[in-house]
Amino acid sequence: MADVVAAVERLDTLRRLTRGLLAIDSAGSAPLPQQWPTDGSPVVMRVRPFHLPVGWLHTIRLIEVDAVGGRVRTEEGGGAIRRWSHTVDIEPVTPRRCRYTDTIDIDAGGLTLPVWAWASVFYRVRQRRLRQLAIDLHERAPTA
Repeated sequence: MADVVAAVERLDTLRRLTRGLLAIDSAGSAPLPQQWPTDGSPVVMRVRPFHLPVGWLHTIRLIEVDAVGGRVRTEEGGGAIRRWSHTVDIEPVTPRRCRYTDTIDIDAGGLTLPVWAWASVFYRVRQRRLRQLAIDLHERAPTA
């Protein structure tokens, strides 16, 4: 389970899961961190839906990482999104399998319903990609 939590904490995982749906770029001259800071420091990035030339600044703060309990929580927001609270719960099912659950609380004012609708599609695609990531992690894992 710790390897799944570690994967969730990495920028390359986010880019893999959002490919084609969102482009995630540095908001300035400094590159984005490869691993989200676990001290709650904000990371500001430029997000571009469907890799279009326009987008918005989005801030993400990792506020909880519990590798033993299998929980990662972020507080996010940017553009029309006032708050995007995201909790990832990872629950072991067997020694080599886990259940992954996303919980998102969205506040986008008058745009909350369309943002929620987009998030519903986004997370369906993301879940399919997570299943493939889990297969890849399993294949790379050392066997006992």
